[in-house]
Amino acid sequence: MLLTQSLGAASAITEDGPREWLECLDDQGQLHARLHLLPDTDYLAWDALLQMADMKAPTMQLHGYRNFQPGEARLVSFRHRELAGLSVLEAAQPQAISNLGRQIAKRITQAEAIVLQGVA
Repeated sequence: MLLTQSLGAASAITEDGPREWLECLDDQGQLHARLHLLPDTDYLAWDALLQMADMKAPTMQLHGYRNFQPGEARLVSFRHRELAGLSVLEAAQPQAISNLGRQIAKRITQAEAIVLQGVA
């Protein structure tokens, strides 16, 4: 995630229904990570992240998956704060995740052909 210079909003319609995520791109447009919206996500914070990145989801959507092979998948919770004048996102283990959120996360990792770390 440290290489991220821009974010791209992406969406796809799957057999489970609509799916939405952010693609983390470096300064050359190379994809390095995906952040998926799950049912447990704070939707207002998600929208605020889109606004902070100066994006509007409907106008910058990518449809479907682009060629990318992630190394791992983890459930994380982000917290925004200011640190020495910088805007910082801190990642932490989520406090709780619903059964639906866990099932969708597992389906996403199956679609990506990777193992979800730390989830039973």
